[in-house]
Amino acid sequence: MAEFQEQFGVVFDYILARESHRSIGQPCDCKRPDAIKTILCFDCFHSHPTCPSCFLECHRSNPTHWAHRWNGRCFDKLDQSELGYVFTFSHEHGPNRCPHGDYDNPLDFILTDLNGVHRTKATFCRCAMHGKPEDRFTELLACGIFPATVARPTMGFTFALMEDFHLQTLTSKKSPYDYIEAIRRKTTNAVPDLRKVPNPYEQFLRVQRVFRAVTGIKRSGQLFGIDRFFPNRPPGSVVVACFACPEPGFNVPDRNLMRCRSHLVQLILMLDGHFGLQRFAKVDDPDDISLLAGKGHFPLDEIYNKYVRNVVATEEEKSTCSNFNAVEMQNKIKFRGCVISGVIAVECGRHCVFLSMVDLHKGERFTNADFALIMVFQRFISSHSINLARFFKRILTTYDVACQFEIHFGTRVLQNFPNLAEMLPALVDLIKFLVPKMHLDGHKDNCRYRYSLNYFQGAGRTYAEGIEGSWAESKQSGGSTRQMNHGHRHDTIIDFHNFWNWAKFERMSTSLCDHLISARESLKESIEHFLGLSVTRGRDNVEKWEKMSILPVKVGNEWRSVYRAYILVVPSREAVYLDLLKTEKAHDDAEALAMKTQNQETQFLNAGLKLQERQHQLKRAQKAASTETELGVVRRSRAALLGDIRRWRKEQIQLVPMLSKLASSEDGNENDQTLVETEKLYLPSDFSPAERSQLGLVTLAEVELKLREGEANDAVVFLCEAITHAMMFRSVKEKHARGVSQNTRAAKFIRGVNDRRNAYADQYRRARKAVLALKAINESSDYPILTQEDMYAKNAVNARELGDGSKTDGWIWRYGNLKGLNQEQRKEFVRESTCFMMSMDFLSLIPYLGS
Repeated sequence: MAEFQEQFGVVFDYILARESHRSIGQPCDCKRPDAIKTILCFDCFHSHPTCPSCFLECHRSNPTHWAHRWNGRCFDKLDQSELGYVFTFSHEHGPNRCPHGDYDNPLDFILTDLNGVHRTKATFCRCAMHGKPEDRFTELLACGIFPATVARPTMGFTFALMEDFHLQTLTSKKSPYDYIEAIRRKTTNAVPDLRKVPNPYEQFLRVQRVFRAVTGIKRSGQLFGIDRFFPNRPPGSVVVACFACPEPGFNVPDRNLMRCRSHLVQLILMLDGHFGLQRFAKVDDPDDISLLAGKGHFPLDEIYNKYVRNVVATEEEKSTCSNFNAVEMQNKIKFRGCVISGVIAVECGRHCVFLSMVDLHKGERFTNADFALIMVFQRFISSHSINLARFFKRILTTYDVACQFEIHFGTRVLQNFPNLAEMLPALVDLIKFLVPKMHLDGHKDNCRYRYSLNYFQGAGRTYAEGIEGSWAESKQSGGSTRQMNHGHRHDTIIDFHNFWNWAKFERMSTSLCDHLISARESLKESIEHFLGLSVTRGRDNVEKWEKMSILPVKVGNEWRSVYRAYILVVPSREAVYLDLLKTEKAHDDAEALAMKTQNQETQFLNAGLKLQERQHQLKRAQKAASTETELGVVRRSRAALLGDIRRWRKEQIQLVPMLSKLASSEDGNENDQTLVETEKLYLPSDFSPAERSQLGLVTLAEVELKLREGEANDAVVFLCEAITHAMMFRSVKEKHARGVSQNTRAAKFIRGVNDRRNAYADQYRRARKAVLALKAINESSDYPILTQEDMYAKNAVNARELGDGSKTDGWIWRYGNLKGLNQEQRKEFVRESTCFMMSMDFLSLIPYLGS
C-alpha cells in the first residue's frame, strides 16, 4: 500500500480536475447563436462540455444520463427532462420521437436506473394499434423498463437495474431496502436534497419479486418445455437439480446397470435442520401469494399445512441418544415471536445441491423430516410403481439424529402418507440411515460403530457435513427473510438456493476432476498398504477375517462390530506397562540363548551393539535426570558401562590387533567417566569399505550387517507395540482418569511409553545408518527413512475420527512384506501371490498399480 500512498497527491489532482473543465463557458462546437458549453456528462467516457441542445441530441439513446450544468461555481445535477427532453416509450420508434406523441402534455414518470432515481418527462407512442392505456405495460417492457404496476404505470425500473440487484442479492444477500437506499444516494448524497429524491422502495419490493420469479422460470427451461426431457422431475419445477447424481433416463442407462457394484448405483442424501431462516409472526398481506408455489424447494401450502395440523402438531417423539440432541434442544422459547422457527432441507450428499425443503413450525420434528424426504422420493415413484426407485441398490441418508429417526421411520411414513402405502415398504427397505462424521462425536459409543460412514461399505470418503456449509451461506439472508410475508419469503429462499445449486454446478466439473486425480494418486498407496497389512498378518488371519460379517450385531444392550476393539478383562496401566517390559526381556533372553551357539565373532559384535545401545540410553538418562537420586543412578550406570567397555576392548584387540592403536587412544584415563557415553567403539560400520579392507574387518562387517538388519527389524516391531500401547493408555485416561492424582499418574505412564517409542525410533535410524554404511549405499527400499509421519496409525482402540479417511498408516505397520523385491517382482507379487486375500472390489483396482 505504500506505493499507492506515495501517489495520493496525483490522485487528488485528477479527482479535483473532474469538478470543472477548462472549456466551460466557451462557444459550443455546433456554432449555434448563443450556444455556450455549460453541460457535462460524467456517465459517458471522455465526455466534453456541450450546450444543452447538443447534449440532448447526443443522449437520445441514453435518457438516464445525468446532465451536469455549470452554475458559475460548480456543477448542478439535472435530469434531462429539466433541459426540455421528453422520453418516448415505444415499440417501434426507438430513440426517435413518435409523430403522434403528445409532447406538449408529457407524463411525470419516475424511472430508476443504476445511476439514480430520475424524475423524467415521458409520453407513450400513439400510433395505430398503440396508445391505449392498457398498452403502456408492454410499451415499457419493450423499452427495457420493468413497470411498477400493470395498470397505468407511472414508475419503472430499467432491466439493467433489476439484473444488477438480482446478482448482488444472490452473491451478497443484500436487501432491497439497502440497495434502493444506495441508488437514491447516487442521485444525490446531500442530506437536504436526499429528502426530495423519490423513494421507490415499496414498488421495487414488489417488482423484484416478480423479476426473481420470471427469471427463475426462464432459467429453469420451463418456457421451452424442458419437462419432456426430464419426466421423472416434478412438472413445472424451477429447481436447479444435481446433474451429477445418478438419475435414470438422464445421465445413466436404465438397464444392465444393476449388475454394477452398489456404490455406483446408490443415492446419497443429507437431511438437516437450520434455525437461521425463521419468520416472525406479523400481519400478513392478504393479497400476498408465492409466485413459485409448488414449483421450487417448498411444497404447496395447502398440502403441507394440512400435514402440519394433522401430524406434526401431535408428535411428541424425543431423542434419547445424542449429547447435543438436535431435536429437543431446538424446542425452546428462543423462537418466541416466530411463526416459523426454521427449515429442514434435503441435499444430495456428494455435491451439496438443495433438493427439497419444508418449514418448521414447532421446532425440529421427525415428521417434518419425513415430509422433506418423501418430497425427494416422489421423483422415483409414479403411477403406483417403484421401478425408478429400485434402480438404486441403496439410498444412503444421513441425519444428525439418524439413530433415533430411523426407529419409527417406516411406521410414520406408512401412517402419514396413505396414498403411497403400496410403494413405501419397498422404498423404506432401500434406505440406510447414518450419522454425519462430525456429529457422530456427540453420540454414544454404540452409534459410533452402527451409524458411522467410516464403517459402511460403499460410503467411500463421504463425510455428509456439506450441508452445514450451505447453511452458513443461507444464514446471511435470514436477517431480511424473517421479516417477509409468507409467499415473499418462499420465493426469495428458492431463488437463493437455486443460485447456490447453480454455483455448485459451475464448479462441479473442476471439482470432480480434482477429486478423481487425487483418488488416482492415492489408489496405489492404499492398495499396497492393504496388501502389506494382509501379508504381515498372515493367510490364516485374513481368511478368518474375510468370513466375518461387517454388519453390527446387537448383543444385550451393546452393538458389536468387527471394527470395535474389545478387551474382555481390561488390564491396568501397570499391567500393560509391565507386559511391554516382559516382552522386551523375553526377546533379550532368547537372543542371549541364541548367541551361546554362535561363534566368537558374532558374540563379540553383539556385545558391542549392546554397549552402543547402553551409551545412547545413558545419554537419554543424563538429559532427563533432574533430582539427586536420578543423577546418582546416572553416575552408577556410567561406572558400570565404563568397566564393561574396558573388558570388551581387550577382546576387540585380541580379535583385531590392527585396532589396538585406535582403541588405546579412546581408553585415556580409565577413571575418567565423563566421556564414556560418547566413546567410539570402532565397529566395522564406523569405517569406509577401503578402511575395513585395510584393517581386516571384512568378515566382521558381514556379521555386523546381519546383526544390524535384525536390530532394525526388532526396533520396528517394538516401535509398533509402543504406539499401540500409547493408544490404549490415552483411551483409558480419557475414560477413567478423574482428578489431579489419577490424571498425573496416567500422564506419567503415557510419557514413559512415548519415551520408549522415541528410543525405538532412534534405534531404527541408527541401525539403518549402519546398514547403509556396511552396504556402501545411500538409500535402500528395504530400510526406508523413518519420519514422524511414518509413525502415524489410526486409533485402534476408539472409533474412527473425522479426517482419518484421508490418511494412510505409516509404512512401519506393513514393514517387511515386500522387502528385497524389485518393482517388477512387486507387481507380480501383487497380481498372483496375494489374490487369495483380496476382495472383488480390490481386484478391479489392480490394473491401476502400473499406471
